[in-house]
Amino acid sequence: MAFRSDALGADDLWLASADGRQLMRLTTGNLRPHQLTWTRSGQILFLDREGTLRVVRPSTVSSPTNPGETVPGRIKFEARLRVERGELFREMFAESWRKLRHHFYDPKLHGADWEAVRSKYGAILHHLACVEDFYDLVSLMLGELNASHLGIGGRQRSPQEQTAELGIVWDESYPGPGLRVQEVVKGGPADRKGLDLRPGDYVHAIDDVVLGEKVNLSQLLNDKADEPVRLRVSATPMGQLTRTVEIRAARRQDLLNAYYHRWVEQNRRKVEELSGGRLGYIHLRAMDLASLDEFVRSLYTDNFDKDGLIIDVRYNGGGFTHDQVLAYLGGKEHTYFVTREGQFGTVLRSYDRKWTKPLVVLCNNRSFSDAEIFPNAVRELGLGKLVGLPTGGLVIGTINEQLIDGSFFRVPRLGVYTAQGVNMEKAGVVPDVVVEPNPDDLLRGHDAQLVKAVQVLQEEVRAYFAKRKPVPIPVPSVSEPR
Repeated sequence: MAFRSDALGADDLWLASADGRQLMRLTTGNLRPHQLTWTRSGQILFLDREGTLRVVRPSTVSSPTNPGETVPGRIKFEARLRVERGELFREMFAESWRKLRHHFYDPKLHGADWEAVRSKYGAILHHLACVEDFYDLVSLMLGELNASHLGIGGRQRSPQEQTAELGIVWDESYPGPGLRVQEVVKGGPADRKGLDLRPGDYVHAIDDVVLGEKVNLSQLLNDKADEPVRLRVSATPMGQLTRTVEIRAARRQDLLNAYYHRWVEQNRRKVEELSGGRLGYIHLRAMDLASLDEFVRSLYTDNFDKDGLIIDVRYNGGGFTHDQVLAYLGGKEHTYFVTREGQFGTVLRSYDRKWTKPLVVLCNNRSFSDAEIFPNAVRELGLGKLVGLPTGGLVIGTINEQLIDGSFFRVPRLGVYTAQGVNMEKAGVVPDVVVEPNPDDLLRGHDAQLVKAVQVLQEEVRAYFAKRKPVPIPVPSVSEPR
C-alpha cells in the first residue's frame, strides 16, 4: 500500500506491506505527493507539490528508512489549455461565495446580506486583469463578514533580491565610525569556530565598502545569501590592527529559529534572575505538536522542581493542542510514595507526573486562536492568573479548501464559545493583570509584562506554600516556607 505521511517532519511517499510488518520510505524532500496511481508494471505515479508528474519504482529503494540514491523520475508532457480568464474568475468568485454561504460557522453570516454582497463585488469582475486583482476583490468581499481565519491566495512569488543575515546584533547606541558588535547570535553564520568574532569588536567595512554614515547595511547584504561576505574587523573604534573575517551569509528565514531561541533564553534568564532561580519559564511558540514536545521536555527537565511556572503564549499564532498542554497542568497531590531513605513523590510512574504548583500565563494581542482558548481555559479551570494584554479575539475553527484553479480558500466552519456562552471571535481574553508595554522599555530590552508576571507568580507561590498542608510523613524540608 502506498500512502502519504508527514510522520518524520516532511510530507513524502511511503510504502507498507499488506500485513503492516514492513514499512519503506520512497521519497524525501517534502514532495507532498498526491493523486497516487499504481501502474500495471508496479510503478507509482504521483504529482508533487509543484504539480510535476513523478514516477518511482518501489523495488529500486535500498533502505526501509532512506531512499538511497534513487530520486523519483519526472515525466515530461505537454498539453495546450485555453483559459477564458473572465469565465475563470466568474467561476472562482461563485465558488468562493457559495462556500461561505453554505459552510460559514454562523448561518447569519455575522449579519451580512450575502446576496447583496454578491451583487456588489460580482459587478466588478469584468474589470479584473490578473489573478492578484481577483484575490484583492475576494479579500474585500471577505471583509464584509468581519471575521478571522478567512483568506484566499496562491503560490507566493519570492522577491528577486533578499537581504541576507550575518547573525550579528549591532550596538544601536554606538554612533560610529563603523559598527560595533553587541552580540553574536548563537547558531548563526557568525557563530562559527575560528572566526573569533566577539561582542565589542568593530566592523569598519563589508566587502571592501567602508561603513560610513550614508552606507545602507541592508543594501550591502542584498542578494548575498549563501555567499561569503568579508568583514574588516578591529578591536578598536579607529580601526587599528584590522583583520578580515569571512562569513557565509544566510537567508533571514533560515535564522528565525536562532533569533527565537535567543529571545526565549533571554526571558528564561530574566525570570531566573528576578526569582533567584525559584521560578520556571516556558514559551509556547505555537499550539502544534512540535511546540507541545518542546513544552513537555522543558517542563520535566528544567522546570519541574521550580516553585512556580510562567507559561508564555505571546506571539503564538494558535493551532489545536490546548487540551494536550492542559493535561500536564492542574494536578492535585493526593498520595505520597516514600522510600526508606525519606525520598518521596506523588506518583508511581514518571509519566504520570503533572504540574501541581502555581502558574501564571502570559498573553498579548498577538496571541491568536488556540493561544486564546488556552489562557481562557487556564482561568476557567482555576489553574492560574493571566498577565499581559487582551488577546486578539480571532478564534474560529477553519479549513483550507481549493478553488478550480488551485487557489486556496479558507472557510471558517467551527465557532468557539466560552462556558458562559461568549463567542470568542472578536472577544479577546482579558488578563487578570493588564500590562501595556512601553516602546521605550522595549527599545532598551525591558519586558514589563514578564517582570509583572514574575511578581504576580511570587505572590501566588507564597500563598500556596503558606496554605499547603505539611506532608504527613517524616520527610525534612518539604514544607519549608517560601
